[in-house]
Amino acid sequence: MALHVREARPDDLDDIAALTRRHRHQLAAWEPTYWRLAEGADELHPLWLAHLLTSADAVARVVVDPDPDAVVACAICVRQPGQWFADDLATTADERWSDAGTLLLRSLVERPLLTCVPTKDRPRVAAARGAGWEHVADYRTLRLEAPTGPRLARTTTATPPPPPAPHTFAGAVDPSAPGAIVVSDGRGIAVASAPLPAPPVYDPGGTSCVVDRVVGPEPGDLLDEVAAAAAEAGAGQLIVVCGTADDGLRRALDDRRAGHPVEVHRAP
Repeated sequence: MALHVREARPDDLDDIAALTRRHRHQLAAWEPTYWRLAEGADELHPLWLAHLLTSADAVARVVVDPDPDAVVACAICVRQPGQWFADDLATTADERWSDAGTLLLRSLVERPLLTCVPTKDRPRVAAARGAGWEHVADYRTLRLEAPTGPRLARTTTATPPPPPAPHTFAGAVDPSAPGAIVVSDGRGIAVASAPLPAPPVYDPGGTSCVVDRVVGPEPGDLLDEVAAAAAEAGAGQLIVVCGTADDGLRRALDDRRAGHPVEVHRAP
């Protein structure tokens, strides 16, 4: 009998928890700051999984290998504003991305659907591409220090900034939201969230500001300003959404030695 996919049941919780625990520890080994495990993560996460398995805003699936009748991969699609986010994707071993993981990715029918693929997880990157998913953006990280030097004008604007590249942070950052950071150099604009805590299972060393738009002829200057503003607000890092076609922003991030923990992929 062949591998098959089915919706997960509450009695799959232990298998899903074991798969995601393995994956979570692998993430922490790849990126010890971005995915540093919070105290008690292995005890907390199954409680969240149990909620998702019965939530109307989530669809959980598992891949079952009939020999020896074992769950070998899992994914949970979570509803977000205007899209779905495929999270908690995991397999029993790296080599299972080539069969169970690829089958799982092809089975997810929610649309539009995005997922985060760890940059260092090359078997998973290959599986996403093999399943027809498109690499649409990257998450780049910058650790923050106390601001120095001249400042650009922080501003609000009646003209909405352009839409962001696709990302999984539950909708575009609202520049009018309390604590949001909007900076301009007169020719371009950058938009960042207020400092946000990490998910409870991770401890990256403080809060993060999500920057989902940096638009202008001098993206490096805008990055430096939004970093200074985020540091003033108490954040420990920036998470910058960079579209795969945004060469100017990518070069500015590379110049600043930004981390690159995540690729964002979109289902076909």
